[in-house]
Amino acid sequence: MTETEIRRALSLLALPGVFEIRAPKTRQNSRYESTAAGYFDNPDDAVKAVAKLAGRAPGIYVTLNPVDPALLARAANRLDPRAKHTTSDVEIIARRWLLLDFDPVRPAGISSNDAEHQAALERAVTCEAWMTAQGWPAPLYADSGNGAHLLYRLDLPNDADSKALVEAVLKALANRFDDEQVKLDTGVGNAARITKLYGTQARKGDPLPDRPHRMSRLLQAPETPSPVDLEHLRALVPPPVAPAPPPARASSPSSFHGGDFFAQVNSAAMLALAAWVPVLFPAATSYHDGYRVSSKGLARDLEEDLSITPAGIVDFGLADQGDPRQGKGSARRLI
Repeated sequence: MTETEIRRALSLLALPGVFEIRAPKTRQNSRYESTAAGYFDNPDDAVKAVAKLAGRAPGIYVTLNPVDPALLARAANRLDPRAKHTTSDVEIIARRWLLLDFDPVRPAGISSNDAEHQAALERAVTCEAWMTAQGWPAPLYADSGNGAHLLYRLDLPNDADSKALVEAVLKALANRFDDEQVKLDTGVGNAARITKLYGTQARKGDPLPDRPHRMSRLLQAPETPSPVDLEHLRALVPPPVAPAPPPARASSPSSFHGGDFFAQVNSAAMLALAAWVPVLFPAATSYHDGYRVSSKGLARDLEEDLSITPAGIVDFGLADQGDPRQGKGSARRLI
C-alpha cells in the first residue's frame, strides 16, 4: 500500500467533493467477512482508514463520480466495518469519469499471470492510440493489478440519456477491441460504479509465483484532464437501425413434442432474452448480445456479476464461491 499513490489517485479521481471508499469481503476475524465502507471529504482521513485495511480485503475501491454530500453522515471520514448502505446510482450528482476496464480472460477468482497482465496493458495502449486519433483528450492510464484502465474525464449530468450514451460507448469499444485474450468490461457504465483505489493491492485468489498479487498504480496522468466533447462520445455510437420485427411468441407448452420438455422451454427462453430478463432483473445492462447484472444489482456483496447471453448463463459470483457447476445455469434454474 502506497500512501503517495493513494493521495495522487484521490486528488485526480475524487476531490474536491465527497467520495465513498469500499472494501467488499473485508476479513473481520477468522470466520467473518463483511463490506467495509465510508464517506470522505478529507484525504488524510481516507489514507489512514485505507491503511487499516491492508491485507484484509481482496480489493479496495473508490467511487468514480461525486456522491451526494449528505451521504457523509453515513460514516464521516471513517470506515464502517459492517456497512449496511453503499452508494446507489441516484445518489451520484454528476458523471465525472468514463472507465475503460481491460480484463484478461482467465478463470474467475484468480489473479492474472504476467502474460495476461501484459496483454491487458498493451490493449489499453492500443485503444488509447486509436482514441487519440479520433480526437479524444489524454486519459488517465492505470494498472489495476490484474488488468488495465483508461479513464476519460466527462462533464455529464447523471440522467438517463448519459447512462444510455456511456453504455453505448462501452459496447462500441468492446466490439472494436475485444478478442479471446482481453475483454473490455461493458458492465461498468452505471453512475455509482466503483474502481480500484490506485496505490492499493489487488488480492484476487491466493498469490502464486505465476499469479501474484500486484499493486495497482497510475501509469500516466495529465495534470488537468480535459473532458471529452459530447460530439466525440456520440461519434462512437452506431446510428440507429430500423426496429427489428417483434420476436416470435414462445411456443405454448402444448406445442412441444418429443425430447425433454424443460430443455425445450430453456431453449425457447434463451432465444427471447429481451422478453424476460429486464422484467426479472430491472438493473440489467446490455452486454454483447445479452445482459449483465452486477452483484450490486442482485443486492449481494459478491465481487463478480451475472452474465445472461444466448451463449449461456454464468453466475461468476457463484463460481467464485465454489459452485460445483462453476456458476453455469439454465433460464429455468435462474428463475
